[in-house]
Amino acid sequence: MSPTAPIQYLDSGNTIELPKSPRSAMSRPLLFLLGIFPLYAPYDLLIRPTWPNRFSMALLFVVVISAGAVVVSLLFWAAAIFGLNQYARFDARAGVFTYGYETGATKYRERTVPFANIENVSLATHSWTDGPPSYSVAVKIPSERVESLPAPSKEQAERCVSAIKEMITKLHC
Repeated sequence: MSPTAPIQYLDSGNTIELPKSPRSAMSRPLLFLLGIFPLYAPYDLLIRPTWPNRFSMALLFVVVISAGAVVVSLLFWAAAIFGLNQYARFDARAGVFTYGYETGATKYRERTVPFANIENVSLATHSWTDGPPSYSVAVKIPSERVESLPAPSKEQAERCVSAIKEMITKLHC
């Protein structure tokens, strides 16, 4: 689970900001470099030694280990390239929700959605097989997927959801 920045309440509560994850500039290159290390297993087990030209159980075992190492490398590289970095801002004065995102493969993109187009704001719980659950603020926009914005804790996510709902309700009154 990656650390998330705290939710910020600005301008006397008229603006709620979920800042980008506090990743360092070196996290993507570091993940990419970490993906190189598992490739030593296929090199050391398959390429460097001279295996006989016939099939054996030992060769099958080495091929399975090597395939697993390649998959681990690919997962590290995918995380480095496609890991999502998000930004969200709810501005009650302007009545808009601004959502920005980027990956290692894409430039920063931003969308602005009027509060009137937001169908629902809710708390999303993500349960994991190992470790505690994580929480996020889920924003449903018509004809689009739900934007899930990570929150540091359940309490902060609940507080954020109720504040956003209050903002939207005040705007419609």
